[in-house]
This record gives sequence, C-alpha cells and structure tokens, in this order.
Amino acid sequence: MSRFINDQRGYNLFEMVCVIVIIALLAAIIIPGYISMINQAKKQAMVNDARSFYIAAQAVATQKKAAASEDHPYTIPTAEDIRQYVDGDEMYKGVTELTVIDHDKDGTIDAITFKKNGDTVELDAGDKVRVNGKDAPLATPSSKEAQ
Repeated sequence: MSRFINDQRGYNLFEMVCVIVIIALLAAIIIPGYISMINQAKKQAMVNDARSFYIAAQAVATQKKAAASEDHPYTIPTAEDIRQYVDGDEMYKGVTELTVIDHDKDGTIDAITFKKNGDTVELDAGDKVRVNGKDAPLATPSSKEAQ
C-alpha cells in the first residue's frame, strides 16, 4: 500500500512551465505568418475580382459601342450592366461602389474602381492594380508558371 502512496509520477512545475513557454513561442512565430497569408489571399481575391469586373465591363462596353447610333448613343457600362457577366450575387457581395471609367467614350474601358468590405481596388487598362492606394501584383497563370 505504501508503494502506491509514495509513487509520484507526473510532471513537476518547471517542466510544465517549459512546455507552456515553448508552445507560446511557437504560437508567436506561426500566428502572424498565418494572418499575413490570409490577408494576402484576401487581397489576391480582390485583385481577381477587379480583373473579372474589368473584363465584364469591357465586354459590355464593346456591345454598347457596336449597338450605338445617333438615336441611342454609347453610354459607359454601369454596375448593373456588368452584373450579368460575373457571378453576380457572390462577387458583388460586400461591394459598395463600382465605377467604370471610359474617358474618351470610345468603348475601351480605361479603368475600374470598386470598394469591397472597406477596401478600395483600382485596375487600369495596363493591368496596373492598386489596393488601398498601394500597388499590388496582378497574378496570372503565366506569371505563376514562370516562377
């Protein structure tokens, strides 16, 4: 019976503190990287949305320019015009503003700007992308394959 009473298996306080410190250090290293990765993925998704909006706006602008006449002049595509060309409800979810820019009204879209979930994305005809005022890369399948 005394053998069971004196049997002191388990971890002492120092060992437990060491384990907790190691876990805290690993969390401090891993969590910021994980959050950064999530933010980059969200930014890239917004850039992809911008590209889809731009392509849809260009398709609508081309149709409108081809159908334009003196009685029905060309008008710059609106967000509602573009909706039929993109995955409407899912892609528009969180979009509070979508602006299509065609300075010359020649049927060639110069740029688009949209606000989604508090972030602003600008895409111009030369594929220059800015997210919240900072340049962002426009990932394409060919650029990923080259890496």
